[in-house]
Parts: sequence; C-alpha cells; structure tokens
Amino acid sequence: MTSTPLLHIGYHKTATTWFQKVFYPACREAYLAPRRDIRQVFLCPTAFAFDPRKARLSFSNPDHKRTIICDEGLVGHYGNAGFLQALSKDVAYRLYDSFPDGQVVIFLRNQLDMLKATYLQYIRRGGTRTVKQFLWPYYYQPHYRTKAFKKAMFCLEHLQYQHLIRHYQNVFGRENVHVFFYEDFQADPLGFLYHYARTLELDIDIDDLDPSPRNMAYGLVTARLARVLNYVTVGDMENSLTIAPLLRRKTNENLMAQINRTRLAGPKLTTSRLFGDELKAQIASYYGPSNRALAKNLGVALGERGYPLTDESDDTEAAA
Repeated sequence: MTSTPLLHIGYHKTATTWFQKVFYPACREAYLAPRRDIRQVFLCPTAFAFDPRKARLSFSNPDHKRTIICDEGLVGHYGNAGFLQALSKDVAYRLYDSFPDGQVVIFLRNQLDMLKATYLQYIRRGGTRTVKQFLWPYYYQPHYRTKAFKKAMFCLEHLQYQHLIRHYQNVFGRENVHVFFYEDFQADPLGFLYHYARTLELDIDIDDLDPSPRNMAYGLVTARLARVLNYVTVGDMENSLTIAPLLRRKTNENLMAQINRTRLAGPKLTTSRLFGDELKAQIASYYGPSNRALAKNLGVALGERGYPLTDESDDTEAAA
C-alpha cells in the first residue's frame, strides 16, 4: 500500500460527505484529517499568509499513516464560485506546495443534475431566489454586472470542469490526478468502490460498507414550500431575502424533512420540472463545448453519463 497523501477536493454534491463519514474512516492505515482543520489551513489564510510547511505539519500523525485530505470546499464554494475561481485556482498551488507527492481525486457530476442538487442545497440553507436568479445572479443584481470583483456570487463557469482539471494536471502532473464520475458510483456502488480502492491503493473491506444515500432530495412541493418559508427563516445564504426572522434554519429544514417523507412532498423534482425545457436546453448548450473538451482530455464517453454535449459524435470519438 502507498503512503502518498490522498487529496479529495470535491466537487460538492458528489457523495463527498459519504466518503468523509463512511468510506475513509473505514480505510486501514489511513489518517482522515478533520474538515475543520482542512478549511482553517487551506481555505482561510490569505494568499500571502499561507505557509505550506506549517500546512503539512498540521496533518502529520504520530503513527505515520497515510494522510487523507477530503473537503469539497477545496474546489471553491458554490455560493461564491470559489471567489470567481481565484481561490479554486490558488488552492491547487497550496496543496501542491504542501503535498507535492499527493494524489488528487476529483469527482464530477453532469451539470444539469449538479445544478439541480446545488439549487436544492441553496434552498435548504435558506435561499429565496428563483432558479434563474440563482443561476445568473449578476444579471438580476445590476449593480454588480460590471463589478463582479466587489461581490463574488455563483456563476455557471464554476462547473466548466475542464478548466480546473487541466489546472490540476498542470500543477501535479497528469498521472497524479484521478477523475471519477458520480454517475458511475450511482449505477454500481460496490463495483465502483472496488475499482476506486484498487486505483488509489486503499485497504478497506468494501462489503462492510453501506453506500445508501444519506439525504433525501426534496420533492417538487417540498422545494416550493421551503423557498416560501425561507422568507421568514434566518438562513446563512448570501443573496437571500428574510422578511421576518421567525424560524431558525434548522427548524425549517427539520420541518421540510418530515413533509418530504410523506405524499405531500409531491412528485420527484427532475431537471425538466425544475428548469423547464427551454432553460434546460440553454444550460445544456452552455456546457456542451466545455464537456467536449473534457471528454477529449480524459478519453471518456461523457454523453453516456448524461453530460450535455453539443455534438455527441465528438464524445464518441474522444472515448474511442
């Protein structure tokens, strides 16, 4: 088994929490760094205050076990798109300067499902904006249209995966960057985990794990009700409007969880129901060129996994 550090950087909404709470703690001869420490060391220091020597020492362990760094915030928080992706880009250098021998893990999810899951997370955290207002916040807040540097918000570019992946390949070396797909994990959890453990040389009993999802996605009615109640909920999301602070966020979330377990939750909230056909097509068209470049870079068939592609023939050729 290898002792090289494993750096699992995200993305969000790709079962990262499950890996943090179930998978990595079950790995033998491995030290899973606390998330609070990861964020304090890699995400909180200013660019000129970061010290890679101190960062590496922060995660040393007396048993000399393999260090595992896992936090989806390392790719940048979706709410501010990694501060216009500036922090997302710099974190790669921070990780490399601290762990030049590290193996980088990046999980992806097709953008339509990712945007749906991200928007529902935004609602869970107290968000009040509509889907379009969430996806294009600078358009709906004209004061910042030409002054994005004054207020970092979500932007669609954050999910153009090929840019961050190529950046990590340039920094760590292509052979040290491992890209996995959430869709593969969903389709065959145990088969995927066996492959994952072999690829990264992790000593773990896969058959003892329960890969069941930990969170139940909101139904159509639950999502709409949650957003309405957020106007009287003290949430922690930027770009939200609280008319009266009558509910705590956890109270709102617990109430929605109870409703979501009943028939009142309504039908499953699909991407078509959330976005509508026109907006869905617009999103797919936006990410098509980026995904074609990603398919060519990785040599994989992204179309088969539901990733938007302007011309699927390019995806087939890339995977050939």
